[in-house]
Amino acid sequence: MPGEIVVREGDAGAEFFVVMQGTADVEITADGQTTKVAAISTGDFFGEMSLLTGAPRSATVRATAPLTVLVVGKEGMGQVLTNNQSLVERFGETLAQRQSALASYRESAAKMQKQDTGPDGRSLASRILKFFRLSRR
Repeated sequence: MPGEIVVREGDAGAEFFVVMQGTADVEITADGQTTKVAAISTGDFFGEMSLLTGAPRSATVRATAPLTVLVVGKEGMGQVLTNNQSLVERFGETLAQRQSALASYRESAAKMQKQDTGPDGRSLASRILKFFRLSRR
């Protein structure tokens, strides 16, 4: 249902999900801030990084509409890959693209956090208030 988390960033996972119906947001948390980095819908898939590499979940997926997913476990994926090894290359390409995109989002979030904080650790807003001798209301 909308708002429900399907997978949570950092959790272990051994399933791959194919969206059969509905929509969801893909979110990452960097420096304490959660950012939507993608939207997925019918025909899209997620969870491949954890299933194919054993790595923890790299993002949170949260339903934005009633969501129906097909869940594929390691054994089922092993059978699929055994019968169609060309999928290994395609999954590898998708993994590389998604990892690169997630790294870029995390890097951007870190830069924004640093830009918003001065050398003394105060936010720009705090520094402006101090400069003009104003107080927060």
